[in-house]
Amino acid sequence: MAFIKKGYEKRWPNGTVPFTLDPSIENDPNAKQQVELAIQHWQANTPIRFVPRTRQDDFVVFKPASGFCQSDVGVQGGEQAVRCDLSSGLFSSASIIHEIGHTVQLLHEQKRPDRDQFVIVDPSVLHDINYKILWHQRPLGAYDCTSVMHYPSLVGKIQKKPGGCKAIGGSVLTAEDAQAVRFLYPLSKVGRGRWGPGWTHLVPFDLNRTPHLFKYNRDTGRVTIDRIAADGSGTTQVGRGKWSKGWTSIVSFVLGGVPHLFEYNRDTGRVTIDRIAADGSGTTQVGRGNVGDGWSGVVGLIRDPPYFLIHRHDGRLRVYRLHPDAQGMDETGRTDSTSGWTTFAPLNLGGHLHVIRYKLEEGIVAISILNAL
Repeated sequence: MAFIKKGYEKRWPNGTVPFTLDPSIENDPNAKQQVELAIQHWQANTPIRFVPRTRQDDFVVFKPASGFCQSDVGVQGGEQAVRCDLSSGLFSSASIIHEIGHTVQLLHEQKRPDRDQFVIVDPSVLHDINYKILWHQRPLGAYDCTSVMHYPSLVGKIQKKPGGCKAIGGSVLTAEDAQAVRFLYPLSKVGRGRWGPGWTHLVPFDLNRTPHLFKYNRDTGRVTIDRIAADGSGTTQVGRGKWSKGWTSIVSFVLGGVPHLFEYNRDTGRVTIDRIAADGSGTTQVGRGNVGDGWSGVVGLIRDPPYFLIHRHDGRLRVYRLHPDAQGMDETGRTDSTSGWTTFAPLNLGGHLHVIRYKLEEGIVAISILNAL
């Protein structure tokens, strides 16, 4: 799939690359167009984003060169260059696409330790910087013969191997190239803001087909409800309130087409059910109960009426079905298994609900079908 340089410090924060153009590139219409085409290709196929440099400390400058193209691998700190000869006709946007690959931490595919299974490298260049095998970097997936990071056939340097690659080299990102970049940059920040400190629970839910977020501070009882912008760029507060302190688990669910919240207090065993107002301005308690103290967490199961799974680290597990009027719950199943399970999550497989259990200290995972529904 790809060959990457190790080290998180070499990655561009949030996959965003600040850049500028050297005046000689800026003033050469053809050279500028080749750089722009390469940037457009990267942005259309990967999460990498290029932004004009303002005051960022680390940034890229696209510069001219004479007879070659070159870029450092990953973030270097401060100004770093992508150099390429775009005026002689020897190189084009494909070359810039390749060099940007280096900038975002991709290495030459033909330098992978497994390359001799797929290509033939001439003995005369075995120690050349562009062909020397790198034993201590990270191959990802299978060898990608047509990666944009792979050199094409060059007489006296590199050739296809019979039974190996049918073709080598490429002028655009392959699906495997793009997948490797998503591995390097799995998250792309689209919004930011400041809510203030202290929120202990963030519970997402949909209201009127719009994503919202319920926030709760366990120490103060403070509650707010925020509407999330359609593009994820930020949130707008639409509701607020004051709850009792100490709720340890809060999950959202839908009852009768209306979003609700299930709250549990581990210290007291207390449970309450709240309906969220149609405009998100607040909540109204519609049910209450007690399931006993000491449960580690609650998992909401998508059903109508909804079910809730409560669990302890000692292996005890209970399943409850909520009454349609939210006025009570019926226990529908229980089990006592081995202790040490720290995380539970619902999973829909083949139309049946399952639960994934995970032990943090041992790394053990178990997947079980839920029969008590």
